[in-house]
Amino acid sequence: MQREQGLRGMLAGLHPGSRWRESTLEIPVAREAEYRPEGGGVLLLPSAQWTGEPLCGPMPDGSLLLLYPALTPLPYLPEDTPAPGADPDEPVAALLGRTRSAVLRLTLREPTTSQLARELGISVASASEHARALRRAGLVSTVRAGRAVRHSCTPLGHRLLASARVGASATARPAPGR
Repeated sequence: MQREQGLRGMLAGLHPGSRWRESTLEIPVAREAEYRPEGGGVLLLPSAQWTGEPLCGPMPDGSLLLLYPALTPLPYLPEDTPAPGADPDEPVAALLGRTRSAVLRLTLREPTTSQLARELGISVASASEHARALRRAGLVSTVRAGRAVRHSCTPLGHRLLASARVGASATARPAPGR
């Protein structure tokens, strides 16, 4: 949807709940403020380090700076494109999404964030965000190893993956007595 709307759709997609009201982009943030480019344009600055709400402020030349989290996977993977190594019909993918399911499976090998990104063909920022979401759900644990960060599947993550395998094999077998 955002791709069909061009720049307008892209700007509205920078933060959940953002929307256009006529020619004004409204971004729901903690404090209310109004900024106008004053003819200087807008500098969009995606940040791999910033994970908070978008920040906006005037620049000395009259333009606006809009800093926002760079969490969108690059390259863009449409929903109907399975992530490498993910079976689109598996129950875990149906629950978590294909890419996040693939990240969870890869944590069985305790990869670094860079290894996750490389194996799935996504950005490091996106791999980090997927690992963070899985960690917050208790499915992955993360440990710093020198300059790298390693992700491993927790017992809960193992149980989820195991129950999906059991459920898939149970539905594939005919019921007893048939």
